[in-house]
Amino acid sequence: MDMTQPLNDGDPVPSGTLIFRIAKETQLSPEALRTGKASPEMFELTSEDKMSEGKRLSIWIEEQTLPDQAWDFMGARPANNVVACLSVNKVLAIPPQVGFDPLRVE
Repeated sequence: MDMTQPLNDGDPVPSGTLIFRIAKETQLSPEALRTGKASPEMFELTSEDKMSEGKRLSIWIEEQTLPDQAWDFMGARPANNVVACLSVNKVLAIPPQVGFDPLRVE
């Protein structure tokens, strides 16, 4: 899918799109660092995420933003030094917990 055009805030990110999340290395266990796998803590809302409209987790679309650009947009904090890449399809495939709606990627 061509994602060269930016989406409007709240628009769904199309399935098949690759996204990434920037987090702190301190959120990774030694095992996660050794295997190169993201930990669930990387996907907890930051203070800024909690203050956002809708309390949304901040992610970036790979075709629209380089990790260095996203890091700069986020304030270029040296502590934010880990990037986790994943597919929108994998996010949408996560079953919701009882009483919750399925996840959306916007």
